[in-house]
Amino acid sequence: MTTVEEYGNASEPVEVVDAELVQDDALGAGAVAVPDPVDAVLAALDTDARAHLNDIRPKKTKDGYARDWRIWGEFHDWLAERTGTRLPRSKVTVGTFVSFVTYLDQVVEAPPNTIERRITGVTSEVRRHGYTVPKEATEAARRALKPLRLDKRRQQRGRGKAAAVTPKDLRQTANAPRERTPARRPAAAHGRGLGADPAAGQGAQLPEVRGRGPQRGENRAG
Repeated sequence: MTTVEEYGNASEPVEVVDAELVQDDALGAGAVAVPDPVDAVLAALDTDARAHLNDIRPKKTKDGYARDWRIWGEFHDWLAERTGTRLPRSKVTVGTFVSFVTYLDQVVEAPPNTIERRITGVTSEVRRHGYTVPKEATEAARRALKPLRLDKRRQQRGRGKAAAVTPKDLRQTANAPRERTPARRPAAAHGRGLGADPAAGQGAQLPEVRGRGPQRGENRAG
């Protein structure tokens, strides 16, 4: 609806918008949402469970997952430089996970087995931080990884080339001394009591016999 109002000697049209007033006592006005106690308890239990499962992990596994999480962050740095937008690390989608596989393969040049471990580590860390990893995202990442695992050149990444064995190495190996320290045998049972210390719990070592003993047919001295 349009009306005309006078300002001094001129008249100007004024647009009037019809509006409906809402009474303060309308249903739901000023209501405060009360959290469901059941949801609160379940959320607390989930948080405690994630912390407990992380605590009982072996240190080697936790260190590996922490490195996977850092590399996941480096991937987001690389992605932000190219897109101009910083994505949160908690947003795991089919696109981010497949791009992560491509990044590890083409930029980092990681072997397929390492890429697979990175996927597992990032999935675990994202869940530990309380976020969701869609099943289709992990499945897509592993499908993208599958042809990489069949590439023998990629499988050899990081292993290096073994040094060639020379004839000199073979001769040194053949001429190496083969000395073994003889195992120490326990004292014979009948040796107990020959100077043995009862408190020590074992018999004394018999003295080493030197020289040649009397043979058959020889007269004994004395």
